[in-house]
Amino acid sequence: MVCVGLTVMASAALADEAEPAAVNTEEATFVDVVKNVSSTLDGIRTVVLGNEKKDIFQKNEEAKDLGSLITGLAENATAVTVKNAVSGAEEQAYESVRGARDFLSSNSDVNGAVKEAASGPRSAIDSVYDFAEEQVANSKSTVADTAGRDIQVYTSIGDSVQSGCGLEEYATYGQIVVANETIRGSAPVLVGRALGAEKVNQLHMPGARSTEIRYVLDDEYDGDWITDGQSYYLSDGVLGKEHLDSWKDEYQNAVRESDVVVLDFGFNDFWVPWYGAMYDVAADGRLPWDDMTPWERVDRMGSFGALADTLASVGRAYVFNPLNWWKYDLKFADSILKFVVDYPVNCFAITDSIYNLNPDATLLVCVGYNPMEDWDLVPAWDDNLVGDVLGVVFAMHDVAKIAAFLNYPGEAALVDMRHVDVITDNTMIFVFEKMTIDDTGFNPHPTVRGSEQVASQILKALGRGTPYATID
Repeated sequence: MVCVGLTVMASAALADEAEPAAVNTEEATFVDVVKNVSSTLDGIRTVVLGNEKKDIFQKNEEAKDLGSLITGLAENATAVTVKNAVSGAEEQAYESVRGARDFLSSNSDVNGAVKEAASGPRSAIDSVYDFAEEQVANSKSTVADTAGRDIQVYTSIGDSVQSGCGLEEYATYGQIVVANETIRGSAPVLVGRALGAEKVNQLHMPGARSTEIRYVLDDEYDGDWITDGQSYYLSDGVLGKEHLDSWKDEYQNAVRESDVVVLDFGFNDFWVPWYGAMYDVAADGRLPWDDMTPWERVDRMGSFGALADTLASVGRAYVFNPLNWWKYDLKFADSILKFVVDYPVNCFAITDSIYNLNPDATLLVCVGYNPMEDWDLVPAWDDNLVGDVLGVVFAMHDVAKIAAFLNYPGEAALVDMRHVDVITDNTMIFVFEKMTIDDTGFNPHPTVRGSEQVASQILKALGRGTPYATID
């Protein structure tokens, strides 16, 4: 709330000259004012920080002229060179980490200090969710009424957590971003079956931030410079504005017809803004013949090589474009601002949009999902230190969703997603380039059992029993 207030005050001066949409001050709520000012601020930042980009997904596969052949050869030569240059470096890095861990695991004093250090973050995490549970218990929620009525239409909206990513049917699509598909065994399908719902809307966009979700639910919101650019590229061409625009009616009509709406988002707000900034800057430093998409780069260079090549491109951008340093630095600074300020604003705006579209909907807001929860600094110690430290970040992140929930007392409820089984449950380097839809890389999504646990938690929040696996 403090961040939201600071955003309003800090952006007021900028908003004066940007001619924001008029707000009816007689009827406007605090959320209306914040949404209006944030939209104006996003518009200004898009103008200042946005880049005009070539569409690397619209390549002419039929082109056989000499120029295209030379470009292709140069691109392949670059990929091979980078891959060879970093060959073995990734394994050496992992070997060094393993050596350090082996050394630490033999030191009982350090072991004790680490476990003591982990107790602080764990207490902070518990206090956030204990407070949330207390608020739920104290509110006279309409959710309790769902136990006695039929639920005809169940809608789940969010990012990849409940998209089915990592499940068998999802893998049949052969791509990492599969949006708005009904996936067998996913939490929304399981919940809909248990409720006996006639219709289940599984509207999940892997890689989507709160910004993209707000964009499809609010016709007056235009997104930001990441929505205009890197959201498209990092999602392998799926989450471009053209697609988002085509989905608006589907999302909004689904909310209008729903008895229950579940919101599950937030993880991508943690990392996509930083990667969006990095890839945006890197675009200015790519070699002239380099038209590889992010996933083509991973396929050709390997995950470590793709990351190294992107970092090298960032370096070239700074070296050869000194007049743009201010813009590059602002992009990285803005990626932090998006996490700290934009996300809380979007949480309020999204819940507000749901109730504007359907005042009678029962709203469930998912909190507590930490896919790194079991990660250890030293696996032999089972210390969970990495997971607990990151858990504090996610818990603070969830404060925004909890605050948005509290803005509708008695009309919404929270779903506790802590301790869900995930596919990647061991400590590893978690970078975009390591992301996979199976267990060979970084996959922070629920397992088959984890999807059942998510479904059980949602059913519990609705006051229903569950036929599925529960959290231990």
